[in-house]
Amino acid sequence: MFLLLCAAGLASGLPNVDTPLRTGNRAPHDAAVVIGIEDYAFVADVPHAAKDAEAFYDLLIYTVGIPSDHVRLMNGGASREQILGSIDTAAEQVGENGTVWVYFAGHGAANSSTGARMLLGDDVRQDPTVFDSRGVGVDELVDHVKGANLRLITDACYGGRGRSGQDIISGMRFAVPSYATGATTNELYWYAAAGDQLAGPLDEVGHGAFTYLA
Repeated sequence: MFLLLCAAGLASGLPNVDTPLRTGNRAPHDAAVVIGIEDYAFVADVPHAAKDAEAFYDLLIYTVGIPSDHVRLMNGGASREQILGSIDTAAEQVGENGTVWVYFAGHGAANSSTGARMLLGDDVRQDPTVFDSRGVGVDELVDHVKGANLRLITDACYGGRGRSGQDIISGMRFAVPSYATGATTNELYWYAAAGDQLAGPLDEVGHGAFTYLA
């Protein structure tokens, strides 16, 4: 049904999300890190991830109203260390009662020990034993924002497949248990897919389906 609705929408002409709505809103106490990893060195690429990140970057600046010097765009690749370093900077920039926004388009996976969701850096390899060391756990994001409000939006799969449906590691699947998906009162998580679902692309508009339709 979802695909039929998308096809019907495409036939009638879908709106352009690459031109942001300029609201005049101001969010001077917020900060953000926007990550779009399209080119992975050792695993399958993620089509349209860089363009997704650019669209969300524009939304945060022009629609939400976060100052541009408080928004870091990382759409040319990002390792674990670079992601956490940028989040540390955002945590320092956020003001009283402000929010740290984190957007991620790329590969996700489940932690090999706990099953918790992880965001995979661009240098992750086709070996599940190194996912923990080259990825960033959602719980780590919470620690690095240092008590600030957190809004996490991810356009990623966590069950072992990429946006195209291709296995990250041939024949390997990951399981995200229900206890590893919760958020506290000052956190809001918006995931493109449940642990066993696929977050696919909308090739006709050059975006991930979740980023485009959300």
